[in-house]
Amino acid sequence: MTVAVIIEKIKEGNHTSVIFDAAASALAKMVIRWCIFLNITPICLVRRQDQVDLLASLGAQHIFDTSKPGWKEEAKTLTSQLETKIGFDCISGTEAQTLLDLLSEGGTLYLYGNLSGHDASINPLSVIDGDKIIRGVTWASWFFHLSPEKRAQVENEVQDLIGSILKT
Repeated sequence: MTVAVIIEKIKEGNHTSVIFDAAASALAKMVIRWCIFLNITPICLVRRQDQVDLLASLGAQHIFDTSKPGWKEEAKTLTSQLETKIGFDCISGTEAQTLLDLLSEGGTLYLYGNLSGHDASINPLSVIDGDKIIRGVTWASWFFHLSPEKRAQVENEVQDLIGSILKT
């Protein structure tokens, strides 16, 4: 259901692109497939070339290997061109600031994990000067605030996609 929350947040803002870290995870691969299905451009951050190759095989076109020099500048150029205003961070620590820096002005960064085990490290000026928002999101709090009709719609959509887009 976390995938459904991410997609719904993207759809709520009529976003045409999204950036996220840990993009080779099982959850992120589902997000990538769903974004491509919805004609939303996923911008993927990974740590190794084999992960770049894996995501390319899924149809992702914008994949950045964060172990390579110059990747941040290339990613910032792309997010500026696409006016990427939504991102999702499941790593936290310094990665939260990295994603925040890559978002366009007025963007929102959603925190939904803490794989690093460290507190999110954020420079307040990047929030203030960029008019950016940082929010937390969990599927449970999101799902249980939906109307019964919307819950049923999301459940049906997820069920319909389990064998294809949402396969692991």
